[in-house]
Amino acid sequence: MEVTDIITDTVVDERAVLRKKVYKKIFELVVYVIFLIALSIAAFSETSSKMRIRSETVETSFVDVEFEFEESELSAGTSPKMDSSFRNLIRLDQLWGFLLGPFLDGLYGDEKITYDHGIDLENIMLGVPRLRLIKVGNRSCDVNYSILGNMETCYASYAPGKEVHAGDYKSIDSNQYHYGDISTYSSSGYIQLLEKSKNASYDIIKRLQDDNWISDGTRALFIEFTLYNTNNNIFCIVQLIAEFPNVGGVFPAWNIRTVQFLSDNDAVLSTMIFLLIFCGLYMVQEIYEVYLHKLGYFMEGSNLFDLTVIFLTVVQISFHFSVDSKLYHIMKSSYSDKDFIDFMAVGAEKEIARNLTAWNIFFAFIKIFNYLTFTTTTRHIKETLIGCSKDLICYVVMFLVVFSAYAQAGWLLFGSQIKAFTKLTSSIMSLFTILLGDIILRLRGSSPYNRTAIFLHLHIYGVFPPNERVSGHHQRQLL
Repeated sequence: MEVTDIITDTVVDERAVLRKKVYKKIFELVVYVIFLIALSIAAFSETSSKMRIRSETVETSFVDVEFEFEESELSAGTSPKMDSSFRNLIRLDQLWGFLLGPFLDGLYGDEKITYDHGIDLENIMLGVPRLRLIKVGNRSCDVNYSILGNMETCYASYAPGKEVHAGDYKSIDSNQYHYGDISTYSSSGYIQLLEKSKNASYDIIKRLQDDNWISDGTRALFIEFTLYNTNNNIFCIVQLIAEFPNVGGVFPAWNIRTVQFLSDNDAVLSTMIFLLIFCGLYMVQEIYEVYLHKLGYFMEGSNLFDLTVIFLTVVQISFHFSVDSKLYHIMKSSYSDKDFIDFMAVGAEKEIARNLTAWNIFFAFIKIFNYLTFTTTTRHIKETLIGCSKDLICYVVMFLVVFSAYAQAGWLLFGSQIKAFTKLTSSIMSLFTILLGDIILRLRGSSPYNRTAIFLHLHIYGVFPPNERVSGHHQRQLL
């Protein structure tokens, strides 16, 4: 056999092997696209524009709706009337005005229309609303009481160990925590249920106001209720929070969770069962590869992506069935019209499931690149990223060190004066928005202007590479 024949046969064999690899990758890509379509159907079935519209409607009806104070409701020396909203609460009398006005109007509206057609003509209230008050005890401050002199009162910030449990306090055995802007609270507290009728609820709230229910030591008031849209099987779980820090004032917060439970959707259930079968087959394949490559399997980034997608898919579906079974149990339980039906824990779990779904979709779509390595461009990109991975890691570490230094400096410099820097996490997010060119911090009048200007310019020119600094056009507001 001549040399040319040997070379020709070798080239043909290599092309055949390469062709088989390409066909194998294409087949794997087609199978994975089917899996990705099923995953997308299951993920995107849990959200819709109707849920966003429902959330915006509730926020407009309760958080942003303006109401007017009469002179008798204001403290002495102020103007006879002023407009306010729950979003802009700063005083206790405003909170009582909201509860007696926009809150009842938004929840009950015209009682005849509400009784016949539901809230907003399309929604019904499940159970009754609940007011839940959390207080701390007197002389709970961590101070030397000998320096207080004749002062008899001292109320600390909220902490579970300082919460008052006397009187009508109701302890609720729950592992769920409720998050405000200032602190994180338990599920217990002093509870007052409202009624199905507007007038009866008004009388209850008015009595609470006359009895000074919100008094010294109060740290949070939770206003909780659930609305249900029968047309779209959408639950809107609403929690309005008024926080009372021990430095004074009222700080509003709110959690509006709009969720759709899909237990009665046969198409979605079938898709999830199909996904579980797919995950089982993928898991068998991954176990076989671990058996072949031992620890070397975990050194390959694409294999870690495979395990991440499989794990998140199983957890996502498990959360779905768990939450829907809990909802079914709640709906089948015997409740009267005078009971508060607690959907808070179910709504929180559904939100966790939605977050897991979002990350799962992200990783699942990124994983497509693993099946496109038969193209020259994709293969070169992958090889380039692998080759410069150490340099990228070093750059990320250096960036995080410098950025964390600026974040901590901003927190210490402006934390007591500018809302965007009141917490370390807030400082980090604010500096990230500055890097994106979205400078909307209201600095002038909050602290010495030259100090803030120096800090911002040092941050911009210190963190950005010279060719990527924020232009003056993008620095929209530096007040």
